[in-house]
Amino acid sequence: MGVEARPARAHELAQMQRLLERQLDQGAFGMSTGLTYVPSRYAPIEELVSLCETLARRKRLYASHARDKDLMGDDPRYGPLNELLHLGRSTGARVQFSHAAINTPSQWGSASAWTDRFDAAVAEGVDAGFDVYPYDASSSALTQYLPAWVQEGGVAVLRERLSDEATMARAETELAHGWSPSRIPWLWDKVVLARTDGVLGAIPGKTLAQAAADAGCSPARYTLALCRDGGNRIMVVLFYRTEEDMRTFLTCRHSMMGSDGSAICFDQGGRQPHPCNFGATARVLGRFVRDLHDLDMATAIAKMSGQVAQRLRMRDRGVLAPGMAADIVVFDPQEVRDRATYLAPCQQASGISHVFVNGQAVLREGRLTDALPGQVLRATS
Repeated sequence: MGVEARPARAHELAQMQRLLERQLDQGAFGMSTGLTYVPSRYAPIEELVSLCETLARRKRLYASHARDKDLMGDDPRYGPLNELLHLGRSTGARVQFSHAAINTPSQWGSASAWTDRFDAAVAEGVDAGFDVYPYDASSSALTQYLPAWVQEGGVAVLRERLSDEATMARAETELAHGWSPSRIPWLWDKVVLARTDGVLGAIPGKTLAQAAADAGCSPARYTLALCRDGGNRIMVVLFYRTEEDMRTFLTCRHSMMGSDGSAICFDQGGRQPHPCNFGATARVLGRFVRDLHDLDMATAIAKMSGQVAQRLRMRDRGVLAPGMAADIVVFDPQEVRDRATYLAPCQQASGISHVFVNGQAVLREGRLTDALPGQVLRATS
């Protein structure tokens, strides 16, 4: 069974506050939570209020990868957003929503109502911002979408649990009703296998609907069997968003562009990370500035640099000016474009000729150099 959320005891909250204070003293810019994921999804609102009060006293940022379930008793379309805005209103903390998206099919096309609610909160005085990454699909390990009680204990326990037929049958019935605590309905033909390592003969590029039909079983059972035999290695892409909604988020004045990726090497040893790791910024500049004219160049660049630095209160980064760190990207506005795809993500963007980090070239004439001038950035430095 899953762990039920419960109010944290006073001594537990005090301990968490001390740990947070210690991290802030060491230069953390703030605190982030992943409330969609186990075990963070069990955090009660009282716990978050207590930690945000600590952040408010230190004027640091709280960033929330928000829940996919309404705990605020308002409207399932806005519950996760309302929770974040409640934390900002009730504690005075600076809050950041990561990453704005509408995953429920029945709500596709409603991004403007979401941004209107956000605008109203900022107008009331809530110090809030949000980020969005420029794709209409997400990517992650398939195990993330299983019921929490199936995931509990880690991959080894999951494998043992699903080897029992009665437990497998129970999990199949529950999974078929939807994914996430809010039971988003499965659209099996919109879930594409990205990495399979040959488990159950699964082929990257096929949808779960196709792969399950080939195996002669239900998509829910096939999904569970893939996770049982492949664990967290099985990666999928979910086309559960619309570009229309994403464009609404991207053009909102309170939004910043976040890649939702990491600085990783091109050689991923067969892994299939989301293309955002390699193409997010180039995609904004190419598709949404040059091709679709959603943003002008200056606004787009600000959403990826100066606005972000200002939000994090980095005083020496984000703009080109005397005394600032020389972090510079040189690109051709007519040629810049992303080349990373969901099934072939590890590809360098085109149209970018030079990149300087702290004044040193890390990309020259489109080729990586051996320089490693990056630094750990701290709020206290």
